[in-house]
Amino acid sequence: AAHIKPYGQNGPHVPSNGLLLRKDLHALFDRGYITVSSADLHIEVSSRIKEDYGNGRDYYALHGKELLVIPDQNYDRPSPEYLQWHNENVFWDEAKTRFLQSECVRRTATVKRRPSATPRILERFLLNTTGHQNFSGAL
Repeated sequence: AAHIKPYGQNGPHVPSNGLLLRKDLHALFDRGYITVSSADLHIEVSSRIKEDYGNGRDYYALHGKELLVIPDQNYDRPSPEYLQWHNENVFWDEAKTRFLQSECVRRTATVKRRPSATPRILERFLLNTTGHQNFSGAL
């Protein structure tokens, strides 16, 4: 099961902070390429999958679909609070993608003006801004 709010970021070990996902979806969820809407428990897929991997057709087919299994008890359902946290802090929505692209362009121009600066500056900026540690598609 995937933690919605990671344990390392004070996410609790409770059913309402978890989603049962297959391995590939779990990895995409943890990296912010997919999320679940807090309002209606529908899957949302980021355009970053196509930008970063050149495909994503199978995953885009899931966009807008409701979770297959939704527990009957509220205690066992994904918490809207944790889903909202994931949507705001992890998911690559269009606004975050545009912002980071513009920051990368701006920071790259700064690096070019200062040859002693390295791409590590960009990595530190992105890590501090997004919490993501895999920047292969962003740099």
